[in-house]
Amino acid sequence: MIRSPYIVVYLFSSLIAFDARAEASIVIALNVATTGIEIEGDQGIINGARLAVEKANQNGGLKGKQIVLQIIDNKGTDLGARNAAITAAKGEAIAMIGAGRSSRSLVAAQVAQAQALPMITPFSTHPEITKVGDFIFRVGFTDELQGLTLGAYAAKQLKASRVVIVENASEEYSTILADQFEASFKNFSGSIVYKTHYFRKTLDFSKVVSEIKPLSYDLIFMPGYSKRSALFVKKAKELGLDKPILGGDGWGLSMYSFAGNAMNGNYSADHWHSSIGRKESLEFFHSYQERFSVNHVTSTGAALAFDAVNIIFHAAKKTKNLNKVELRKSLSNIDAFKGVTGVISFNEYGDPKNKPIIITKFTQNSKKLVRAFTYESP
Repeated sequence: MIRSPYIVVYLFSSLIAFDARAEASIVIALNVATTGIEIEGDQGIINGARLAVEKANQNGGLKGKQIVLQIIDNKGTDLGARNAAITAAKGEAIAMIGAGRSSRSLVAAQVAQAQALPMITPFSTHPEITKVGDFIFRVGFTDELQGLTLGAYAAKQLKASRVVIVENASEEYSTILADQFEASFKNFSGSIVYKTHYFRKTLDFSKVVSEIKPLSYDLIFMPGYSKRSALFVKKAKELGLDKPILGGDGWGLSMYSFAGNAMNGNYSADHWHSSIGRKESLEFFHSYQERFSVNHVTSTGAALAFDAVNIIFHAAKKTKNLNKVELRKSLSNIDAFKGVTGVISFNEYGDPKNKPIIITKFTQNSKKLVRAFTYESP
C-alpha cells in the first residue's frame, strides 16, 4: 500500500503544532469516544470540558498560560480507554478527564495511577475506580451512595413500606445499587417483599411482570440501563401494574423511545438538573445554551465535566510549582468547591462527600426536577 506523502507531512506538521502549543500552554487530556457507538453518550462530556476551557482562556487562562484541551479518542472500548490514557500520560497533559462508562474509567485509572497522572472521572459511578490509587478522583456520586440514598428516599419521601426489587444479574452496576438500596430501605423499617432478576440479553419481561402482579407492594426499584428498564416499564403498564417504578442514574430520556407514555409518573436518580436554582448551575446552563445554540442540556455529563475541569483549575492555582505531583496533592485537599452539580469536598478516596442525588420524575418526554436529596442515616 502506497501512503500519500502529503498525509505524512500533514500529520507530522500537526504533531509539531501540538507540541509547540503544549510548550506555551497547559494541557488537559480528555479520554472519551469520538468514534464508535459511545459518541453520543460522551458528547456531553466533550462539550462541558470545552466550555470550561474556553471560559478560563477568556479570563486569562491558568498561571499566565492558555489551556489546550487534548481530546483523545478511546473508541468506546476498554482497550481504547487504556491506550488513550497511555497517550495522555506520555504527552504534556498535567491531568486527564474521563472516561464516561465505569469499565473505561477503571482501566484508564490503572494507567493514570501507574504514570502519576491526576485523573478525574466526571460520570463513572463504580466504587472501585477511585480505590485504584491516590491520583484518581471523581465528581459524580458512587453507586454505593446512590443506592443508599434511593433507599432512604423511597422510605422517607415516597412513603413506601413494601418494595419489589428487579435487578440485572449481568451488570455489576445494577447489583450494587440493588444491594445498597435493600440495606438502606430495611434500615428505614421498609420491607423487601420480592427480589427478582433478569439478564443483559433479556428483551421480554412478561414472566417477570407476571411474578410481580399478584404481590402487595408500594414501589418497584429497578436499577438498570435505559433500554431494558424501559421494556420492563412498558410491559408492566401493559399487564396492569400501576405502582410507581424507581430507577437509578442509568435511566435516560431515550427510554421514551422504547416505552412511550408508560414512562410518565416514574422516578429516577440523576447527577444534575437544569432547574436547580443554584447560582453556579444557572450560569452554566445559560453559558451552555449560548455556546452550543441549544435550548436544553441533554446530558448531565456536560455539567459533571465542566465541574471536573474547573476543579483541576482551582487546584492548579493553589500549587507553587504546577506539576502532576503537586496538582494531585492540591486536588486531595479540595474542600467546599462550589460546582455546577453541587458543593464538592473530596474524601480520602477522592470521592465527593455525601453528594446530593437529584431526583427526577418522567413527565411528557422530559425529566422534571423533583428535588435534590441528601442521604442521612436513620
